[in-house]
Amino acid sequence: MGVIKGGRNQCDFYRLRKKSDGSGYEILSQLGDTVAATPTTAARALKLSGLIGSTKPQFQEDGTVKISFEQYEGGETIWAFLDKVATAAEETSGQEITLEDGTKIGGSAGDDGELVLAVSYLNTNALAGGTKRFVIAAVGKISAASGSFETSGENYSKPSFEFNGVKNAAAVEIAAAMFDENIVNVTVAETIPAKKCYIRKYMNLPA
Repeated sequence: MGVIKGGRNQCDFYRLRKKSDGSGYEILSQLGDTVAATPTTAARALKLSGLIGSTKPQFQEDGTVKISFEQYEGGETIWAFLDKVATAAEETSGQEITLEDGTKIGGSAGDDGELVLAVSYLNTNALAGGTKRFVIAAVGKISAASGSFETSGENYSKPSFEFNGVKNAAAVEIAAAMFDENIVNVTVAETIPAKKCYIRKYMNLPA
């Protein structure tokens, strides 16, 4: 038992691309199109850190998770990331017909945006003397509405940042080196199973 409070003020985002044979996903290096052969934190497309006021994970009835960030980052790095991944979904064109055996014909699926892997570092397992940190790793997309903000002469702007989880078609392997070693001590890879959206667990703190 125990109450929880606060978070680590960091969420890492990696870009995903489905393998050509459909067997899983590749991790792309930062904002380029090169595959990270041995993924580490160096492949992060965005390290949202230091300016997070609050993180709000909302677990959904369909098994996905939405994560809302109240954050103050408005520099060039976050805009480059949003311009790359926070793209509006394109509508399906043409009429799609479902035959009595379940086969679908016709129609043209639109581009539904880039998939990303979010690794959010949250609270420890105790207010004092904690030994583990709660981590959510999820597959999803960044809302195209992210980046909306208001200017003021008195208050700092807070560009919106919304992550919408989706169920992945194939398993997503997260290499141990993709977890920030300054925050958690992970020695083996973690996996988000196929047709799932996320894993959530306490992970050991560094020694």
